[in-house]
Amino acid sequence: MVLEGLVSAYFLGHRVKEELLPGVGIAASVVLWIYVVLRLGELALRGNLGMAFDGSAQSFLFLFEMGMAAILPASLLLFRKVRTSVTGMGICAVLTVLGPFLIVAVSVLPAVFSTRAEIQEVEIALLGADSELFKLLQEPPAGSRR
Repeated sequence: MVLEGLVSAYFLGHRVKEELLPGVGIAASVVLWIYVVLRLGELALRGNLGMAFDGSAQSFLFLFEMGMAAILPASLLLFRKVRTSVTGMGICAVLTVLGPFLIVAVSVLPAVFSTRAEIQEVEIALLGADSELFKLLQEPPAGSRR
């Protein structure tokens, strides 16, 4: 919402409603902290929380995504100066929006560097067994044998 507002203000030339920024900023911070707790809690419930901190390339990408797309913007938004600044809110919005792209990186890079068994372990631990991307990675290419 913040990023869309800033982009549309830039391209359409209308004024950013700065009086709404502090409320939106604190709400975004709360939602991002809830996301972090739920994401780590889900890993803990599956018994895979340790994999997020095992030092592998996949755990690095997962922690990078969590840090840059959730923890850093959520922490920055706790400061009033950031919440009341168009620039501060814009930076936090860009960081948060990059999160889904980093999730894709966490899913795709193991396919390049790992065996199929390692892909399955990381995918289940970080994204859940019902991930559509996981299902695509598990399908053999047409004409190949398992």
